[in-house]
Amino acid sequence: MKAASGRCRAIADRGVRRALQRAELLSVAGVVLVGAALALRFSDQLAAFTVPILSLGLALHGVAVFGKRRIERRANVPREPWADALYWTCWLALGGLALLAFAGL
Repeated sequence: MKAASGRCRAIADRGVRRALQRAELLSVAGVVLVGAALALRFSDQLAAFTVPILSLGLALHGVAVFGKRRIERRANVPREPWADALYWTCWLALGGLALLAFAGL
């Protein structure tokens, strides 16, 4: 029980929280680059699946971002202004990509 409560206090520490956010962002950037490289490598084979893959990616990312935000609100985790701006920019980008995907890409 002590380990769990100690972890909550550590995450509440602003420096630790920022470090975790940077690590998450870097991790996502790495996954994006790996996905882009694989898509370029197998572009001919994946062309027919572009819209389904994009749709699934948009849906998964949207659910994850929304869920994380909800968890943070319930836990009263403080957020930086840049994180809020990034959150809403992300939703705008997701909406734009969804329009492109369903408009025929």
